[in-house]
Amino acid sequence: IKYLITNNATPEQAVSKVQNAADDIFYDVTYLIKHGANASNIYVINLPNLGITPEATNNGKDTGGFKVRLFESLSKEFNQRLEKNLHATKVHIIDAEKFFDDIVKSKYIKIADTKYSFSNINQSACNFDGKNALMCVPENYESGKYDKYLFAGQVHPSTYTHKVFSVYMKNIISQ
Repeated sequence: IKYLITNNATPEQAVSKVQNAADDIFYDVTYLIKHGANASNIYVINLPNLGITPEATNNGKDTGGFKVRLFESLSKEFNQRLEKNLHATKVHIIDAEKFFDDIVKSKYIKIADTKYSFSNINQSACNFDGKNALMCVPENYESGKYDKYLFAGQVHPSTYTHKVFSVYMKNIISQ
């Protein structure tokens, strides 16, 4: 089966691309270490489960279809490859997969005794045909309505999600 992800890539080609992306990050990390960086000061963020994105779920309408399973498998493959590559180093992996999965499971995440709630975890704040959240203005915009959406666009997190993720990262780094 040929499935259009990007540039007419087959699932096999997509797996190869995510493996190469993880290998590229490993190369960059080892380059930094070889050139004097302390590995324990390096933090790498893994991928969230891409199967939860509005792009994969048809804006929350199909949470178990082929595209969801394909995107889940690609992000899992990337994360497993990244973990395997970085295992022998002292580099830290910030678990974006867990962060997003926790939010999707309960519509909130608790970080250092503070609860961050999300009003919508399935749909994009934008109702548009493009894939670029930077060009997004939500249809029938109402101030505050989209402030706590998990996703701004089809794959990109909202400003609020970025803010909460920065708190999550700060909490991990400061431990």
